[in-house]
Amino acid sequence: MLVEVALVADQLPVASLKERMALKRTRHIEDSIQRYVVIWCKQHPNKLYHGIFHIPNGELRDKITAIRLKKMGVKAGVCDLCLPLPDGRTFWLELKTKTGRLSAIQKEFIGELEALGHIVKVAYGYEQAIEILEGIK
Repeated sequence: MLVEVALVADQLPVASLKERMALKRTRHIEDSIQRYVVIWCKQHPNKLYHGIFHIPNGELRDKITAIRLKKMGVKAGVCDLCLPLPDGRTFWLELKTKTGRLSAIQKEFIGELEALGHIVKVAYGYEQAIEILEGIK
């Protein structure tokens, strides 16, 4: 049996098949945005951006693997990208489609990070993500 750890739509018994499929399409668009943002960072002449990384907390996994990874610390709501900055600062970026919305668990995680003094931004689309990244000092 396959479980999709990060896709909340499959966990909603009240969501219709049409609603679940729409959320899956949205997830694929967010994946594409993320790939392009990472490419932009890796190719940027400022090496500050080269350290960006993704914590793989999603994707399709069999039930045994999902249980094992959860025991190893996989956590729902974690931002899509993390970028270590000079002076020990950490920047987190959550990517959404232009019409996307944060889930309750994502809002909670972002609040936890901000309470600890981390820099957290939410970008709605590729263009906004690049604007946010270019504004990092």
